[in-house]
Amino acid sequence: MRKFAEMVLKYRTIVIALTLGVTIFFGYGATKVELNTDIISDLKHDPVVDLYNRIGDEYGGNTLSLTVLEADEIFTTETLTVISELTEAYKQIPEISSVMSLTDILDIGKSEYGLEIRKLINKNNIPQDPEELARLKAYTLNKRMYAGKFISEDGKYTLLMCRLKGDADKEAVAHEVKTITEVHKGSYQVYYSGLPSQMLEIGELMVGDLQILLPTERIPLLATALSEVMIPIFLAGLTTLIGFLAFSGSYLTSVTDFGLFTAFGVGSAMLLAVTFLPAVMSMHLIDKDGDVKERTSEMFERAKEDARLVRFLSPADQKGISFLSLPDDKMYLYLPAFKKIRTIASHVKNESFAGTDMSYDDISTLGYAKDYDPTLLETTDDLYILELTPKSGTEKDYSKLVMSIRKDNFYPVKTEYYDQGGTLVKVMERRQIEQIDGYWIAKETEMTDVRKEHSTVSIVDSVEFDTNLPDEVFSQRNLKRTR
Repeated sequence: MRKFAEMVLKYRTIVIALTLGVTIFFGYGATKVELNTDIISDLKHDPVVDLYNRIGDEYGGNTLSLTVLEADEIFTTETLTVISELTEAYKQIPEISSVMSLTDILDIGKSEYGLEIRKLINKNNIPQDPEELARLKAYTLNKRMYAGKFISEDGKYTLLMCRLKGDADKEAVAHEVKTITEVHKGSYQVYYSGLPSQMLEIGELMVGDLQILLPTERIPLLATALSEVMIPIFLAGLTTLIGFLAFSGSYLTSVTDFGLFTAFGVGSAMLLAVTFLPAVMSMHLIDKDGDVKERTSEMFERAKEDARLVRFLSPADQKGISFLSLPDDKMYLYLPAFKKIRTIASHVKNESFAGTDMSYDDISTLGYAKDYDPTLLETTDDLYILELTPKSGTEKDYSKLVMSIRKDNFYPVKTEYYDQGGTLVKVMERRQIEQIDGYWIAKETEMTDVRKEHSTVSIVDSVEFDTNLPDEVFSQRNLKRTR
């Protein structure tokens, strides 16, 4: 064993090269592997499974995606409006056959003519009067078909139930339901359940747990350590491999596959443990400290025409996400995972843009003269301090902006954002201000969310001016293009 260990370290370059070659080969194959978290699809055919599938075909699907919305009081105009918006948005998903919620459920009651079937709540005429809302709450909580099923008995939780079509991609639908919910939910707390949501959660956990760890050590100690642990590694790997192979006779196809592939993985890991890892450990030290999230994007804009396009280039899970803002507050978001363009509604323009500290409205704002009236608060040796308040008839999420502008070039270096209650919520600072091709530009911009104590820093790597961008750049068709 000592000679084998010394040979591995002596020819470590060849060992690494061979291992990388095999890894590339299997890595190419791995790109064609899909993660299947639907255990139903792995069940072997028997009468019970066939009956389950036939029921789904006959009745428009037997898979449910559940969303639970929590509020201090469900029976308010604002909350019922959010429920109605979510219900209608869910219906637009092609792979959902039906949606049931408080604002789209049939109510069976008595009338002077017998039984009356009607909507519990008219989505086009949601109650506004407190007394009417109180009567609706009492009526709903006193009916067994609603209380404890679509609405909790304390009136603080309500259920939105989506029925999926039989051939639906459950994980993709769950992802789209979650995306839509996060856009419309506002400040409400939501919870997800049902098989599609469980599949999505399991898939995210499985992918997130894939990690690589490469330690380091000195060559003389490696030879001694490898020669000592080689036999224990071999025996431990062999017994574990045999144990997983025992799963190959399972009734469930997924368990059989799990046993076979895990046995193969254990065998490969055993081989790598006594060859590749010692060779690598003698050559490299990899430090993975730090949790800064970095994203790369490209931006096109026509400042005078209020048009801007932002497209993420990296990381891989963000690549292709694009945002387009046009005059008259028109905003569009493209999510490549669903190949769909969504219109950003006015009531969600203050939501976070792609997880950053900037809102959709912040990203789309190219000028302030159209929407704000300025007032000079004070001047210093180097700065003008302006207060910007929204013009009459203009809907903005900020009650005011306090902007510091350099006197020498009239470039804003700091902007403070205040909410409707007059509380400071964000601060934008522009640094490394340079003049390029006659235009002043900040090479670094930092937006800080004061409440979350979190910030987003934007760094300009390269910029070009006066390139005569064609109209096609600022079109919905271009929104879908990726580099």
